[in-house]
Amino acid sequence: MRNPSRPKGSQRSGGPQKLGDLLANLISRRGYAQQQVNEEISNAWTHIVGGGLSENSRTGRVRRGVLEILVNNSVALQELQFEKRLFLKHMNQALPQHGIQDLRFRIVGEIS
Repeated sequence: MRNPSRPKGSQRSGGPQKLGDLLANLISRRGYAQQQVNEEISNAWTHIVGGGLSENSRTGRVRRGVLEILVNNSVALQELQFEKRLFLKHMNQALPQHGIQDLRFRIVGEIS
């Protein structure tokens, strides 16, 4: 019988657990891994586009291999669209493990 004070699914297997396993479990449950991925993608984007374009854009989500780029004005959007293939190539060179297949730009107004 399980201990009623312990949440369901958190029963011990009876023996000590490896610290690495515990940390990996905690990281995945708390979403830290996804935050780290988002930060990697954001840093790569800033480095690749550089200067004014990075100030006028930021990365959004990756869904089904498509990285969403949020842009604060139409001029920056046009510049990004013009260099889209080059930026996509550099993103894949910098982060091949993320499998980014396309970039999709969207105007959102102010970039925070």
